[in-house]
Amino acid sequence: MQFRVVADHASSGIWAIGAVPPPWRHGMIGHESLGLTPDLTRRFGDWITWYERDEMDGKLDLIAFEKEGLALAQALKSELGPEAYVEFVPEPRDGKPATSIPIE
Repeated sequence: MQFRVVADHASSGIWAIGAVPPPWRHGMIGHESLGLTPDLTRRFGDWITWYERDEMDGKLDLIAFEKEGLALAQALKSELGPEAYVEFVPEPRDGKPATSIPIE
């Protein structure tokens, strides 16, 4: 399968690419369905809580937030194994969509 790590309100932070029909880009997937370790599940939960707390008020420290998002994508890839495709999508800048970062 293919996965995208993207922050969004009330989400798991993990999205399955191609899981829903167009025009949707991806469908949210729960941590439990992937069998993630409790530590990684907690980290994703903390990351989304951070996003929900700071993003709407314009207080989100993008550098630190995206550093953690990239680390989460790398940890997800490590847990899912080499067969899984994982990418991280940073926050949009200046109204332009961000470019996905594939995780090797």
